[in-house]
Amino acid sequence: MISKKEKTQTLQINLPESMVQEFDQMSKSRGYQTRSQALKDIISKFIEENK
Repeated sequence: MISKKEKTQTLQINLPESMVQEFDQMSKSRGYQTRSQALKDIISKFIEENK
């Protein structure tokens, strides 16, 4: 699990505009305020499922 005090890093990715638009719509409909919040959840679940 990630500690709230853990230092963070910024990642930069390139995605097709249509994918970004769909991701933004889906994440907002699920209650995420920001892309970062949604991506943290997605990546955390991915890591847990693939350990």
